[in-house]
Amino acid sequence: MSQIYIGVMSGTSLDGADISIVEFEKNKLCSYQGKTYPFPKNLSKKLFELRNHALSLESLGSIDKSLGFFFSKCIKDYLTELSLDSKNILAIGFSGLTIYHKPSNPEPFTMQIGDPNIICKETKIDVASDFRRADMALNGEGAPLTPGFHKWYFGNSKETRVILNLGGIANITILEPGKKLVGFDTGPANTLIDCWSKKIWGIPYDEDGRMAKNGNISNLLLNELTSDSYFSKDPPKSTGTEYFNLNWLNSKLDEIKIKLEDKDILRTLTQLTVDTISDSIERFLSEPCKIILCGGGVSNIFLVNQLKNRLNNFDIYSSQSFGLDPNLLESIAFAWLAKQRVDKIPSNVPSVTGAKKETILGSIYSK
Repeated sequence: MSQIYIGVMSGTSLDGADISIVEFEKNKLCSYQGKTYPFPKNLSKKLFELRNHALSLESLGSIDKSLGFFFSKCIKDYLTELSLDSKNILAIGFSGLTIYHKPSNPEPFTMQIGDPNIICKETKIDVASDFRRADMALNGEGAPLTPGFHKWYFGNSKETRVILNLGGIANITILEPGKKLVGFDTGPANTLIDCWSKKIWGIPYDEDGRMAKNGNISNLLLNELTSDSYFSKDPPKSTGTEYFNLNWLNSKLDEIKIKLEDKDILRTLTQLTVDTISDSIERFLSEPCKIILCGGGVSNIFLVNQLKNRLNNFDIYSSQSFGLDPNLLESIAFAWLAKQRVDKIPSNVPSVTGAKKETILGSIYSK
């Protein structure tokens, strides 16, 4: 008998919510449907202000509640659109919107907003959320969370595969038969590209990488960027926009003490993404293999082509070639995480996060 779960993902790009309705049967994913809902302009503005630490605790509480109602409406609207009854949904897997992630000592923590209490009461569906802190309670990083799903869905006993997520932050999962799972955040994927595009040209992102394509790489800046200690740090490791942001970029620009063209900075930021991802993959793999791309950065044609040029011995595919929409893969993963929570099966991967042991992730909020 099939089971239906909903996955809700809202990432560091702060552009909206991905909603996936996923059907599982006999521990296999047999179908899914999904849709992306953009944030209203006013809510998006507040989220960017919150990221820049420009709002009060009162505003934080207000946004937490507003997000709860926003996600609830998206879910209800999508169920109505598909003529699905909420009674047929076992649970919602809700990522929460990460506003601060600090996995390093001395007092590591992670913070997500979007009240799951509101979501479960509004939708009348149980919600599994707060997936990260159980792993952190066991001295783990609490991220990335998706490698367990990557292994479950993409794992192959005969060949090595790398799953590369190009979200605001890039992360990789290395699936080598017979070896421990490796997964970590490599650094920025889209976040610095998006922030620079917004600051300079007032656009939310560099569509297809067209602006970057017209620029030139500054090797001086690139060397300064890649010298950051995060890139040479051994995994387990995870990061976020609280570290890789415009303040970080501006500090690096100050170090090189020369004036660069705006488009050249964008081109260099694109190359930063390419090089740090490629270096991470080549560090752990001596032989080429299949790389499976997912996340919003898959739409950046120039970025993907530069990755293919740099990793020219690897076979690079979209996750669509393996049956999953690259823009929905993470929301599908959260539907799977909800299933793991309901079935009381551990879903963290200690070799990825550094946790002391496997554990069941997430708390259940009852309708």
